[in-house]
Amino acid sequence: MHGGGYVVGFHRLFDARFEPWSPKLGCVGVPVGYRLAPETPYAGPRKDCYAGLRWVHGHAAELGVDPARIGVTGGSAGGGLAAGLALLARDRGEIPVAFQLLTYPMLDDRQTTPSSRADTPLWDPPNNRFGWMSYLGSS
Repeated sequence: MHGGGYVVGFHRLFDARFEPWSPKLGCVGVPVGYRLAPETPYAGPRKDCYAGLRWVHGHAAELGVDPARIGVTGGSAGGGLAAGLALLARDRGEIPVAFQLLTYPMLDDRQTTPSSRADTPLWDPPNNRFGWMSYLGSS
């Protein structure tokens, strides 16, 4: 799943990564398009990701993948969605998730860690607060 603080980005952002990685790693990358907050807050984007996982599992044969070896990955907000997706899949017991790869995931809306307060050029604390409030709501 793509990053973007739950509020920006789109599924084709990973194409540049999947194209060189897939042949080298012997895997298939399927980017998932999910609706963005605040227009679609929690749990809408996670539901979209689950629908994508279900689609991949259901089309595993035509994609050339082993349905027992499907993993989920994402960066930033996509990492948070991948983590939530793995838990949702586990809890529902419908689709096995073999692994998850989380890259700098957005996991904690409390923003109490030093990294959540770091003043970085692209994603500073005000942007982080906006992303979380958009995704979870103001309360």
